[in-house]
Amino acid sequence: MVQHPEPAAMEEEALSIEFRRPGKMPGHHWHRQVEVNIPLDGPVHYLIGERRITLPAGHVGLFWGLIPHRLVDQGSCERMAILNIPLPLFLGFALDEALQSRLLQGQVIVSDRAHLFGEGDIRRWQQDAGHRQPHFAALLQEEIALMCRRVALTGWHSLQPEQGAVPLPTLSPERANKLHQMIAFMSCHYREGLKVAQVAQAARLHPNYAMQLFRQVMGASIKQYLLTLQINHARVLLAESRRPVQDIALSCGFSGQSRFYDAFGRLTGLTPRQYRRQSRAEEQKTGIGD
Repeated sequence: MVQHPEPAAMEEEALSIEFRRPGKMPGHHWHRQVEVNIPLDGPVHYLIGERRITLPAGHVGLFWGLIPHRLVDQGSCERMAILNIPLPLFLGFALDEALQSRLLQGQVIVSDRAHLFGEGDIRRWQQDAGHRQPHFAALLQEEIALMCRRVALTGWHSLQPEQGAVPLPTLSPERANKLHQMIAFMSCHYREGLKVAQVAQAARLHPNYAMQLFRQVMGASIKQYLLTLQINHARVLLAESRRPVQDIALSCGFSGQSRFYDAFGRLTGLTPRQYRRQSRAEEQKTGIGD
């Protein structure tokens, strides 16, 4: 069974905070928010995309939840904070542009320093999240923004550094808002066979300008980004369901099976059936479902 909500059905998203013992996930999970993990007393191990990622104890880890992921080994960790930040809110935190861009490209961001935040901070955030007064919701957003800024300012690194990265352009608030509108629109409607003109219209931009802005900041074209969203969806369905490949191709927005096979091979280096077999083998290896 697929362990994720349907993106198109997620009309409203709220900032959520959990503080608990982590546990192995029965399958890939995904969502549109930025996920923040803070394991306080031991490392945890994820599969994010096809990469096995270890988040060290005490460090802050951030990644975009739209990338299929699952926790496969909680190790000795007994206390971990799990924050889900709506993407528009996160992108409005005025963080390091390089950090935001790498995160949106599917990389995992990890703080260089450990123990930037403790159990007391997390408990307070959790209490504020459950408070009914709107003033506490606003206060919570400010504190989470400060948390992310502290990570950006005290140092961070990517667990998959880019090769040949180029300096990112300076984004004005207006340009940043337009970019965020395009990303949010694509994350909701990528299965509908979107055209570049539709994405540009969602942000009220000329298609040529929209394509230029998107490529400058994201390092990929709008078409490439849409394709990545479609393939990520397909990965989850292949790994977590027994639906026929042709059915998966159509449900992910591909007009035909041949286009799906070509795109899937270019992005993963595998055929869909090879990917499904590999995922099942990885599931047995990691003990998921035991």
